[in-house]
Amino acid sequence: MNKLDELYKVCMSGGRIGAKFVVNPSMVLLHKVSPFNLWCDFFAPKQEKDPESESLKILAKIGNIEEEKYVEEKYPGMQRIDVETVEQGFFEVLRGCFEGVGAFHSAPLIYLPEGILGIPDLLEKNAGHRSIFGSHHYIIKEKKTTKEPKDKHILQTALNNYVLGKIQGYTPPTFIIVNRDNEEFGFHFDDCIIELQDSIASIREIMNGKFITPTRGALQEPWKSFGLKKAEEIGDISLISGIGPEKKELLAKAGINTISELEKASLGSFKMKGIGAKSLAKWQIHAMAISQSRIIKINSPALAKYDTEIFLDFEGTYDLPNLFLEELGIEPNERWVNTIYLIGVLVVENANKVYTPYFADSIGGEKAILEQFISLLHSKSNFVIYHYGSYEKTRIKQMSAKYGIKDDFTDKMVDLNQVLKNSAVFPTYTFRLKEVAKELGFSWSEQGMDGFLSIAHYLTYLRNGDKTEIQKVIKYNEEDCDATSIVKDFLDSLN
Repeated sequence: MNKLDELYKVCMSGGRIGAKFVVNPSMVLLHKVSPFNLWCDFFAPKQEKDPESESLKILAKIGNIEEEKYVEEKYPGMQRIDVETVEQGFFEVLRGCFEGVGAFHSAPLIYLPEGILGIPDLLEKNAGHRSIFGSHHYIIKEKKTTKEPKDKHILQTALNNYVLGKIQGYTPPTFIIVNRDNEEFGFHFDDCIIELQDSIASIREIMNGKFITPTRGALQEPWKSFGLKKAEEIGDISLISGIGPEKKELLAKAGINTISELEKASLGSFKMKGIGAKSLAKWQIHAMAISQSRIIKINSPALAKYDTEIFLDFEGTYDLPNLFLEELGIEPNERWVNTIYLIGVLVVENANKVYTPYFADSIGGEKAILEQFISLLHSKSNFVIYHYGSYEKTRIKQMSAKYGIKDDFTDKMVDLNQVLKNSAVFPTYTFRLKEVAKELGFSWSEQGMDGFLSIAHYLTYLRNGDKTEIQKVIKYNEEDCDATSIVKDFLDSLN
């Protein structure tokens, strides 16, 4: 038996390939974010899955495009392994490693004695140390679409590095994550090994049937609806706004796992490291609001009177890469990154309401619609600009600086989200506009529409010119402005 066959036999002994038998990088990443989602993948009824959203499709497409482009430019002529099974692919990777192939893309790595599997984006030859393959060894590189590598990406890549070490008899001390700008970040494997081992052990417990309670803020597609339903059934404490995985764990140690337990808890002498008295008091009021299905007033908002009230809502992209636009047949433009393509304005004067959409019908139209909006402001005297959340104010400041436009109006902006949080507690799980406005009796005409889906409609319009796509976005934006005005009316009613 030659070295190739011998190594393959060793790596494939003592276990089985399959979702319930091997721990893979996707599991490690998902476990870091939402262990409940991982449990769902194994045990939840498949009919409970949410349909794949447009936002998830866009993100997946962006990731695939960026990865392929990076590989083509960085490793031209890379050998592609075309096989039918992951086992065959692994055998061919081992063959290539013994032959000293320079790099592999999406190379399967299997080590069944420990029930682990890796699929690194890139496996790159390195001459810095010997391995079972000879005078060279291989290192791991992962390509991500984020600006900064996140903890979940680091732990995921650490598993690939660990599997590689078991196979080649040498564990590289560092591995590399490549960001969306193709900048390389090195990480020390020793800094990750303890957390990685704990993660693998926890994943195996889930594989063996250990149930994990859902944590609302950590739920991921496609199990969001199912997870929320389960959380509501048990009254999970994470339904309270601000209680994420870490706070939930701390409260569990104190015997508080449900909304009912928090509502009834005596907090007078309650002390806990990592959770302050103010947070506990705020969470308890929220628990009361949810349990009693009512809005609880906590303060009277101080909102000044103005002749003109302007309700503002932006629709914009996040960092959509040029590669993604090229794939859609849209000509890239440096101004596209984080661009605003719709400024929606609802003007309320003398009990009259007028909605105006300032829409950029082509890439690069951001400055023009900003100037149109500013022109509207200059036509008013005693006015206030209401918005919901920090996005609008932040983006106006950024655009004003970008285009050299004097900013003499952001001091007239009022974030109703913050005012509401200081004034009342709602029987909703978050203070998001959709939840709050729904509690106040408002509804959107198109269910399921959100900011990311509006981007998808805009991209479709740019690609094919279908104006019905834009009408959907404008209608959604107008209703966001209407909902913001409903919140303002509610705040007025508290005085």
